[in-house]
Amino acid sequence: MRRAVAALVMAIATFSGCVVRMEDQNGSGGSGGGSAQPCAAEALSDAELTAIYEQARTNLVAKGTELDRDTWGDATKFGAFSAEVYALAGCSPQSGLAQQALHSDDGPDFYCGSGHGLEKLATPRVSQCMNDACRLHDACYAMCDGPSKGCEFDSNMAPCDEPFLKQIEACPSEPGTRLASGMVEFIANILYVKGSLFSCGDMKCPELGGPGTGVCSTDPSGADCKGCLSETDRGNLCFDAACADVPGDAVCYAANCPEVSECYGGYGLGVPGGVPPKNPVADPDSVLWDLHLISGELPFTKPDGSDWDADAFGWSPPDPYVVVTVGTETGQTDSPEDVFKPPWHTKVLTAVTAQSLRDGITFEVWDEDVFDDDSVGACHFEMSNDTFNAEYLTASCDSTGLKVHFYVKRAQ
Repeated sequence: MRRAVAALVMAIATFSGCVVRMEDQNGSGGSGGGSAQPCAAEALSDAELTAIYEQARTNLVAKGTELDRDTWGDATKFGAFSAEVYALAGCSPQSGLAQQALHSDDGPDFYCGSGHGLEKLATPRVSQCMNDACRLHDACYAMCDGPSKGCEFDSNMAPCDEPFLKQIEACPSEPGTRLASGMVEFIANILYVKGSLFSCGDMKCPELGGPGTGVCSTDPSGADCKGCLSETDRGNLCFDAACADVPGDAVCYAANCPEVSECYGGYGLGVPGGVPPKNPVADPDSVLWDLHLISGELPFTKPDGSDWDADAFGWSPPDPYVVVTVGTETGQTDSPEDVFKPPWHTKVLTAVTAQSLRDGITFEVWDEDVFDDDSVGACHFEMSNDTFNAEYLTASCDSTGLKVHFYVKRAQ
């Protein structure tokens, strides 16, 4: 099979004039060394493109990287496959790569693939038709009843995946995007087949393009929806920025702002629909307090100016977590993967006194790595009587570009 694919790809090179650089079985060549010359990938037939995608997949397997169910959300694997495809086609990736950001950032307009076209991720732009389908697909995943992380392309996600695959197959060709669009379709079909036998248990997804099942999907202007949004996205830190050009588009918000997806029936962040905003407390010393981390904002490079999480496949965003200290009490968040604006949404300290909060809160932000975690920076905040009832607060940090958003709430 490998010889047949190699012969077909070489035929592509002869037929189209593309500079195709093949990889041997030991993994040499391919995307390493030399420079690919631009070629007219638009002229290749569907069979020729498929041969390139298959060979790129074979090359990655030879290097120890499998296109598995994590690939859709794994920036390293997705980027590595993209690099192999462009190298084999003899094409230089487009100079005008989509340079948006990750989920819960300032509204990406490119949705196909992990990283969503972040500047240093080699994720090329696909056709507008496919991009629109990917937006609906992202939103459909976000609106599933329960956390969808780790459930990509499994049997639970069939209501999202099956219509998505039909939509992208029917998308018309768009100049300059055929190689990338075909690559995304190739990956999606592989992952659908691989994941069809897996299940995430008790989880239900809406139909592709549907409004979900949460309180905001049934009555987006009702008190329950407003209460849910108030709790999930304090200060509208995500909601106002995500899809700002289409206000009120529930599908867009669910695709682009996971903080509020639970209000449309998904993500399982632990905030029930219709929770009212907290009641103000007149005397902070009369009660004990819980401290909740909302989200953060991280710089695009390490404090020394180097890239986050650089490895043999390139570069990916950090996996940030926070260690919070108040007096002798310490708590820690989880570490969401590959994100510059992490949506922590977790209670890290329980039943601390108002005075200990006035004495000062320390936030140590770290990037989780396989061996040694990297320090992102430290932040500090001293509560005052007028900040205990604030909807959200932002700590002052010692690293440029680093912010930590949090609030305190009367302990239950």
